[in-house]
Amino acid sequence: MKDDLPKKSFNCCGVLLLFFSTLFCISLCVAMSAQISLTQPRFFLRHATLHNFNLTAGNLLTTNISVALTAHIPYKHRGIYYDRLHVYAVYRNQRVTLPAPLTASYQAYKDVAVWSGFLSGNLQATISDEEQSNMGATTADEKPRKSETKPTK
Repeated sequence: MKDDLPKKSFNCCGVLLLFFSTLFCISLCVAMSAQISLTQPRFFLRHATLHNFNLTAGNLLTTNISVALTAHIPYKHRGIYYDRLHVYAVYRNQRVTLPAPLTASYQAYKDVAVWSGFLSGNLQATISDEEQSNMGATTADEKPRKSETKPTK
């Protein structure tokens, strides 16, 4: 009977040691995954200038746009290397420019990455008959606006 007592206490300590070490490993993995969790950077359109947006009779859409983009990374003490970036313009769920590549760059965790690009495209537009008939048509309620200028003193 005396031999059973140390054996039971050793088994109980071993089980407790195994339980707490497993709990420690799980909490360590959760903490590391929360620290390392990678989320995507957020991109912002800072400036856009529409130089040309022309639809010809054959439904050919010509577009020229200059844009300035910035990126914000939500990481602390980590940077991102942008290897390949492409930007394009979409109008009513239809791409109106070809993808334009942006320069590859590295963004440190407190830096703001800024890219400028020129988007252009000559694409065949898909326009419904109703939209095409409404182009250039004015309703009876619409009146041409007069430009008002005030004389300067």
